[in-house]
Amino acid sequence: MRKKSLWLLIIVIVGIISFRLFLGLFVGGFNFLANRHNFRLNNSERTYRKDEVKEYYKAEWADEVIDSSGKDLSQIKSIEIDPELAELIVYSDDVENISYKISGLPEKYVTVKISGSTIKLAQKAFVERGKYKRSWFNANISMELIIPKNMELENFNANTSRNSTKIKGITCKDFAVNTGISSTEIQDIKCKDFKLSTSTAKTILKNIRCDFCEIDTSTGKTEIEDLIAKKNADIDASTGTLIIKKAQLKNPDLDLCGYFEYDGTVEGDVLINGGINKTYFDFNNSEKINDFEFHASTGRVTMENFSCEDLEIELSTGRSNFENIKANSTKIETSTAKSEFRNCVFKDLDLDLSTASFYFSGLLKGECEIRPSTAKSIFEIKDSKENYFVKVHDDDDSDDFVIESDSQNSYGNKNAKNIIHVYKTSGKFRMSFDY
Repeated sequence: MRKKSLWLLIIVIVGIISFRLFLGLFVGGFNFLANRHNFRLNNSERTYRKDEVKEYYKAEWADEVIDSSGKDLSQIKSIEIDPELAELIVYSDDVENISYKISGLPEKYVTVKISGSTIKLAQKAFVERGKYKRSWFNANISMELIIPKNMELENFNANTSRNSTKIKGITCKDFAVNTGISSTEIQDIKCKDFKLSTSTAKTILKNIRCDFCEIDTSTGKTEIEDLIAKKNADIDASTGTLIIKKAQLKNPDLDLCGYFEYDGTVEGDVLINGGINKTYFDFNNSEKINDFEFHASTGRVTMENFSCEDLEIELSTGRSNFENIKANSTKIETSTAKSEFRNCVFKDLDLDLSTASFYFSGLLKGECEIRPSTAKSIFEIKDSKENYFVKVHDDDDSDDFVIESDSQNSYGNKNAKNIIHVYKTSGKFRMSFDY
């Protein structure tokens, strides 16, 4: 009897709790729908409280136009633009002075400020705080700026937000753009300092000429074609996609994370930190490189076609493939992933292999040191054995340690100019010569 009463009590308690949960969800859902019905924005995906929204976009604003008529802009040398919801269009043309036209907004939501030689154009927000999308206001807003073709500005600075951006034909000392969540196209820019920070949307750059280049990409896709940085290039790529074609970069410093492709030349000092995604480099037979330093991460690496004075490569867990590389001083350290070097010429090589397999084909010049992998190491020297003296530093006999079909502690011509020191390990080792 007591057990039956206990079970009844448990059932009643569970029922009460379930009912209260159901009632809470029902009331909460009803309030949410009511709030959405009464206070939602047009085509919105988020509802704002009343105190957040200043005013919704009104259809009659579509005919509003604010332009530069009657204003003297002949002294303007610097431009700052913050378009918010507006589509931004900037281009050069055969005109005498700078002009602008802002469509789709009343004056109370537009800032036009002229201070000395600087003009600032901005859209004031409809929302006091929080994020919003253009579609929520059903707005058709644009900012159009025309610049004389023969004019060289001091500064051009744009912070785009929720709408597309097109900028073409600007000459200036300092050029800086921070992109928003919509597409951006920038082309035909000549400047001293070029700075670009991208967001989640697609960004396209074409025909950029600068002395100093600083590019930070985010999760979106960025495509760059015909980029020349005459003095320095600093590129930080996040988890998105970055593709660079027909580039000429001096002293590049690349920090990579997402998918990356590079097709172009480099010169000076090169520093590359690889990312977690696939990276591909074709340096188009670049020959004016002093120091080349590459640190790989977990992503797969393909790199080819360059010559340098000093080469330092540090590989990680991603598979690596290198081809047609020449260096007068070389240091390579591998990790746990397979690495291959094909058709390479390395002088004074310092090679420290880890636990993964390794393959090399080409020439080894000067005095080289090889610490083989504990897995498999294969060297195919594309030269005569008479041009080399190989010294093995270990007296232990091993059937898996073979140089030109022999297992011995020294091999080749003792008077040769090219000397290879091999430090025997437990891994399989093979070294062969063409003849």
